[in-house]
Amino acid sequence: MTIEAFFANSALLTVVVYGFMTQTWYLVLLAAALMNIMASLMIAAVQLGIFVDGKPLVKLSQTYKMMPVLALAVVSGTLTTIFYIG
Repeated sequence: MTIEAFFANSALLTVVVYGFMTQTWYLVLLAAALMNIMASLMIAAVQLGIFVDGKPLVKLSQTYKMMPVLALAVVSGTLTTIFYIG
């Protein structure tokens, strides 16, 4: 989990630094705020649970099992975005 957090924070720092070097500061801050809101809403949706016929569609245990795959998807998407834009 520590390694996952390290890579996620490193990717975030890289994207923010790259954004400040290539874009105006207010666009980078707007994008960071929007991504933070989206992540918060996703976490809230998982914590509250999306219920279908009284049963949760996604359980927290399933989310925890998928966390390494989700982290890999986020890191690979970030790297793809960096190299695609750059």
